[in-house]
Amino acid sequence: MAGTLTAALLALGLALSGEVVTAQAQSRGSGPGTGSSGGSTTTGSSTVPPPGSMPTDSSLQMPQSLDLQRTIFVSGRVMLEDGTPPPVIVAIVRVCFGNPQPQAYTDGKGRFNFELGHGLGMVPDASMGSQEVMTARTPTSAESDRALGNAPQNNPNRGCELQAYLPGYRSDSVDLTGRRSMDNPDVGTILLHRMANVQGSVISALSLHAPKDARKAYEKGFAALTKGKWDEGETHLQQAVALYPRYPDAWFGLGAAFQSQGKLEEARQAYGKALAADDKFLKPYRQMAEIALHDRNWEEAAQTTDRLLRLDPVDYPEAYYFNAVARFNLGDMDAAEKSAREGLRVDAHHRLPGLEHLLGTIRANRRDYAGAAQFLRSYLDHQPEGKDAELIRKQLADLDRLAAQSASQARPGQ
Repeated sequence: MAGTLTAALLALGLALSGEVVTAQAQSRGSGPGTGSSGGSTTTGSSTVPPPGSMPTDSSLQMPQSLDLQRTIFVSGRVMLEDGTPPPVIVAIVRVCFGNPQPQAYTDGKGRFNFELGHGLGMVPDASMGSQEVMTARTPTSAESDRALGNAPQNNPNRGCELQAYLPGYRSDSVDLTGRRSMDNPDVGTILLHRMANVQGSVISALSLHAPKDARKAYEKGFAALTKGKWDEGETHLQQAVALYPRYPDAWFGLGAAFQSQGKLEEARQAYGKALAADDKFLKPYRQMAEIALHDRNWEEAAQTTDRLLRLDPVDYPEAYYFNAVARFNLGDMDAAEKSAREGLRVDAHHRLPGLEHLLGTIRANRRDYAGAAQFLRSYLDHQPEGKDAELIRKQLADLDRLAAQSASQARPGQ
């Protein structure tokens, strides 16, 4: 029984790595970004967000319309600690009871103005270089009430706050409790504070020095990518890098355009050009790791995510997962377990249950059946209806029996 279960879990662990890479071949066609066909990468029952992106709860969708008499508008500014606006577009996120819901993006001067509760459809990610597709969500009736100012106990937006999101930065929060449709929409300034332990940046100084014509070409390409117009975006971004070859954001956008069309080798080269210009530019590392996983190049995936995590150990929990999968397939169980555990620590919202799945596989291979069962049980706690939930329940029952047998055999006199 032990050998059979361990083999099954090992196979499932290998399948995990396959799920990371096979998702790239699935056509989504809804926006630019990660994988050979765009969109986010599916790993097991979870969704791995594109670089620098905010995680979303894709099981829900935003309402299609709101009563205009009860609509709540919100406006304000995002600033860095030194009083200057961020040099890139920043995501504005509504966080309700710990659940982040992307709402809007700032303009080039850090200003934002949006209708609370509508959320985002196909939009660029917070770092203004990767092109994320954020799935719209429909709130529960209680969340809808809060968004419309009709929360129970006359307490609209109870448990909700507004934050800015930019990798490498910590945001102040604006409490939304009690906000109603007739209130002054201005919520003031949200400050972003640089994290001391993040060496890399989604803001490349080289991009800020792009000449006017190159910047215009980049902006046209960026706008095309957000509409899913890959060919048009590719053309404009090629113009941008021709005018200014040391343009990390434009090279990254070009890589995203290639990757969204399945041109993985061209994408890899474009991401490489971005890093050649600025090796502390974070966004290309994740995409290059994803392409390496697609190609089952475990060594390259491990090394690329190692570099990314050295530069930013807090904003990319999926990089820990990618690293753990790569190390697992390289046979380095200690490194795989370490990366997966670090990923769990960083993944505060449990968006990547595959981390627990992989840890369960590793612990079962080490005949720590009780430990393996604990991780699989945690997986089910967060993904009770996940794609692999039924299989994991069966494996969990076997693990519990094996753990009980091991405990019985360890008792004196047994």
